[in-house]
Amino acid sequence: MVTNTALGLTSLAIGAAVLTHTIAMWQIFTAATIFGVMTCLENPARMAFVPELVGIALILPAVTTNSIMANVGRTLGPVVAAVLAHNFGLGWCVVANAASFALVVAALLALDVAAEIGWTIPLKRQRADLPPCRCSMSANLARK
Repeated sequence: MVTNTALGLTSLAIGAAVLTHTIAMWQIFTAATIFGVMTCLENPARMAFVPELVGIALILPAVTTNSIMANVGRTLGPVVAAVLAHNFGLGWCVVANAASFALVVAALLALDVAAEIGWTIPLKRQRADLPPCRCSMSANLARK
C-alpha cells in the first residue's frame, strides 16, 4: 500500500507539473527513479501476498489471472494513454494514472486481510530437541 501511494503521489506531482507547464528534466528523472524503486519493492511483495490471499487451491488460477491482467495492461495501457493524451492532454493522462493508483489503494484498504488470512501475533519458537548430527560428508563418501 505504501508503494502504491508513493507511485500515485509521484504521478500526481508529474501531472500537476505538466498541467502548470513547470515540468523539468530533473523531475522526470526523479519520477522514473521513484517508479523503478517502488516497483522493485512492490512486485515481490505482491507475488508473495497472492498465495496467502487466495489459498493453495486457487493459486494457479490467481497467478494466471494476474499474468493475463498484466499483459492486457501492457497492451491496452498505451492505447488508452494515447487516446487520453490526444483528447485531454498529456497532463490529464498522467493525472488519470495517479487516479488508477488511488483505486488500488482504496481496494487494498477495503481488504480485511488479517481476518481473511487469519494472521495472529507469532509465538516465540521453541528449539526442537534433535539428536546431534554424527555424520559428515566425508564419512558418507567413504561408505560408498
